[in-house]
Amino acid sequence: MSKSWRTAPRGLALALVSLALMVGSCDRAGKNNSLRYAEFKVSFSAASHIALTSGAIAAQKLAYTPISVAAGPDVVAALRSSSASGADAGNLANEPVAAMIGAGSEPIVLATLLSSAEDVKMVTYERSGITVDPRTLKGKTVGVVLDTVGESYLVELLKRGGLAASDVRLVNARPTELQSALVRGDLDAAILWDPFITQAPRVYEAQRKAGAVRDRGAAKVLFDKSIFTSRIHLVTTREHLADQRANLVKMLRALIASEAYVASNRAAAQRDVETWLGLRSGDLGDFFRSTSFRVHIDRAGTEAALKEVLMRLRKKQSSTKIPASFEPYFDTSLLREIDPSRVR
Repeated sequence: MSKSWRTAPRGLALALVSLALMVGSCDRAGKNNSLRYAEFKVSFSAASHIALTSGAIAAQKLAYTPISVAAGPDVVAALRSSSASGADAGNLANEPVAAMIGAGSEPIVLATLLSSAEDVKMVTYERSGITVDPRTLKGKTVGVVLDTVGESYLVELLKRGGLAASDVRLVNARPTELQSALVRGDLDAAILWDPFITQAPRVYEAQRKAGAVRDRGAAKVLFDKSIFTSRIHLVTTREHLADQRANLVKMLRALIASEAYVASNRAAAQRDVETWLGLRSGDLGDFFRSTSFRVHIDRAGTEAALKEVLMRLRKKQSSTKIPASFEPYFDTSLLREIDPSRVR
């Protein structure tokens, strides 16, 4: 296994976030009126993608520039970058938001866009020895993207089996790299989300038939929806909120319109996202069935989730900051301005 595939040293994930936060914090030269929005090209970004393709963003007359990145930690880097690749806001789950807070930054959660208990799953193979019993993970090599929903799911899965992270060989990498390693046989399993949950077995089966990879039996997807619920938020930073408040209100209005669009045009919305992700018709049936598309803020619930992730980060990196108050990391006023019933 090459150097890039080795398990990240203790605390490295948080250190990488800290490094991203050190990237120039000054405003990009020549402030413009366009909202630069970072999203990773996966199912979790369905809400912002549909807001664009359904015409909801155009209806708000919002100048909008989507920025595609590989994963949540890359959204963090984009939010702090002063370069042309920088972003004013983006899609983030609890885990990268907590990593930003722990590293001393000031992310601002404006709203939760979607949530699901079935978006994160484990992909493995029949001959891996891994079953629905999490105890079978002991001693296995498992791929995961640290500081993301994938790590949270894996941590809870291991707890169910009475295992600790030290009981498995963890490999930290981006989702596309994990998919490739899983297909090659470098991993026994990987914690993934769509499109990778669908793509990895499909690529493996094609290569297995061609004799290009070792036959490890049929691919199988395992998950337990009682373990973990993923939530994706619209997140900005204090400096960008000051510059982009009007545009962020427009973005929230567009996202609420896309929520209504999904409710009344679910099949069309599903096909739109499937095409965007290079999937086949019907591949995201489970995702659209199980996902709640609702723009809202649950302050208490999100704060509790952030605290839990920060405690986990503190165990890995003692310098992780856990604030006494989470008040600075929320701004409910934008959503309250649009619809107070969506704030609690």
